[in-house]
Amino acid sequence: MAVLKLYWNLLCCVLGLSLFSAKVHAAPQKLTDSRGHEIKTSVKPPRVVSGFVGADEILVHLLKDRPKSILALSPLSRDPRYSAIYKEAKAWPHQFGDELESLLKMTPDLVIVASYTRAEWLRILDVAKVPYFVLGSFASISDIQGNIEIMGKLVHEEARAKALIESMDQTILTLKNSCKLKGKRIVNYSKDGTIFGAGTSFDSMIAKIGAINAGTQQGVKGWSRVSRESLLVMNPDFIVVGADPDRKSEFLDEMKRQVGWQHLAAVREGRLLMVPSRYLASVSHHITKAMEILCAI
Repeated sequence: MAVLKLYWNLLCCVLGLSLFSAKVHAAPQKLTDSRGHEIKTSVKPPRVVSGFVGADEILVHLLKDRPKSILALSPLSRDPRYSAIYKEAKAWPHQFGDELESLLKMTPDLVIVASYTRAEWLRILDVAKVPYFVLGSFASISDIQGNIEIMGKLVHEEARAKALIESMDQTILTLKNSCKLKGKRIVNYSKDGTIFGAGTSFDSMIAKIGAINAGTQQGVKGWSRVSRESLLVMNPDFIVVGADPDRKSEFLDEMKRQVGWQHLAAVREGRLLMVPSRYLASVSHHITKAMEILCAI
């Protein structure tokens, strides 16, 4: 009986180790990137390089238990204007881009880039035969969540990616039910008159909180410069500015000097919503931070 018990305990240990191994070393999957190129995921969790800010932010979250799997982040990862993790990013001394050739000596298993990554950098990766995956969809929150799901598969963190997506959904649902901007007409500000319309992450974000993108309502698609007459027709209830809150008076003075903007009631009455650009232009889960700021008026 004692021998049988010992055998059973050993068998359980072996099975436990096998299950643990299966969890760490996932079966390879075939994924197709935005170019239509197919890549097979690695058997072991890869050593990865991030090529753009959105990937920086997602990877740092997904790989927080094994940060050494990240060999380098993007050049803008430490810039507070663009990166929500500019403080954490200091932990990674190496940067993708101009340091690319030296990074290749570190033999990364995978580089994650965007469709707008410089072509010459991709050519270097091609010559060096380093696998890279191109993400190309950033026009909506659904696109962002799709990218999170794909990256979870690429770095063997599917459960954490799923949890992050669910957390985003819960945050968005809570905001939609309580946001004070519900039904309000919103437009973004840019000095050259470029407005974000349909097919942009800004439009997706505004719709998710129950507000109305005045640009989309007037037929603007993508990023388009509009006339002063169009701005007057839009006549938004609030204007969103991608900058820190302490710069509100600076931007308000600027708008009051600009033809078109200066005639809007929202400008005259100071109805500006200040959202740091690192959140407003985010193509990662940090876009929900922009939504929280907007709804906190």
